[in-house]
Amino acid sequence: FKVTENQHKPFIVQTSDIQVKVLGTSFNVKAYPDEKNTETTLEEGRIQLFVNDFPEQAPIELNPGDHAIYQTDNKKLNIEKTDTYLLTAWRDGKYIFKDADLKTIVQQLERLYDVHIYLKNEQMGQLRFRGMFVYNKNILDALETIERSTSLKYRMNGREIWIGNE
Repeated sequence: FKVTENQHKPFIVQTSDIQVKVLGTSFNVKAYPDEKNTETTLEEGRIQLFVNDFPEQAPIELNPGDHAIYQTDNKKLNIEKTDTYLLTAWRDGKYIFKDADLKTIVQQLERLYDVHIYLKNEQMGQLRFRGMFVYNKNILDALETIERSTSLKYRMNGREIWIGNE
């Protein structure tokens, strides 16, 4: 989001776990129902973060470069400094990952391309990657990048993809 401050009409992003009140800024919110974390990254400006599970708590103000991660299972909020472009590059059609596991990459590809990806075994999901995919209308570029950088192979049938050692 890129939002200009308007005191008469505050811009608030509401997820099931947090509220983000915008004070004129550029930021990112990642909140998927199938993930355990809700994340907010502040690129520039100011935002206030409210945790729905703690309505009496004062809002937490984030500074540029802050990445807030609310862990929904144990109700903990962590704030760390980050390279915001890693988390906002999707706006430029890029998915950049730094030491990401294959399970996380697969989850992102499934969302981007509306496909279902099966890993031959769960241990494959622990493989770590560093790199970038450019979003386009074809998932083959991403799959071929994975294939070139590992011993893994993919097989595709319609909207279903299998990744394994075969």
